[in-house]
Amino acid sequence: MFQPAPLKTLNACGDGGVITTHDAGLAQELRILRNIGLRSREDCVVWSHNSRLDTLHAAMLLVKLDHLADWTAARRARDYQARLADVVRVPVDQPHEYAVYHTFVIQAEARDDLQAYLAAQGIGTAVHYPAPIHVQRGRRAGLPTGRFPGHHGAGAADPQPADLSRTDRGAARRGGDANSQLLRS
Repeated sequence: MFQPAPLKTLNACGDGGVITTHDAGLAQELRILRNIGLRSREDCVVWSHNSRLDTLHAAMLLVKLDHLADWTAARRARDYQARLADVVRVPVDQPHEYAVYHTFVIQAEARDDLQAYLAAQGIGTAVHYPAPIHVQRGRRAGLPTGRFPGHHGAGAADPQPADLSRTDRGAARRGGDANSQLLRS
């Protein structure tokens, strides 16, 4: 399953979704589910949503596929990892992984101070889901707090958007600014 939402490496002009499968039965079931549960105009077999990716979005995504390899390489975030690893917790890519980031989440002990300093430098950051969605009022899953991996870091994260327009030089500046502030704290 792929979600070509605006912040993703391969993005549509709005939200979208793509599912691929080799299972013919599953493919048929998914076609029904994406089309309000209709098997045909006269046969609604299940209550569902209208979740089709329209032709315009699909055409845009096909054009963007030619650029995907370059955009993926730009979002590898190796420069951020190298510059920030000694002063904040950063995501660590495992040898078997090829990580690509649409947000680069760091964790800093003095997060609020670092965030204020970076804001003063014109560098935007945000706390990514201060409270995990599964424990928020509209989405409570009935699970005890701390049940999901990464839950304990919620509210402590300071994501750096992995913007395709950011150059290595820009990453170096952000990494240097963060290091300067953290070493002073």
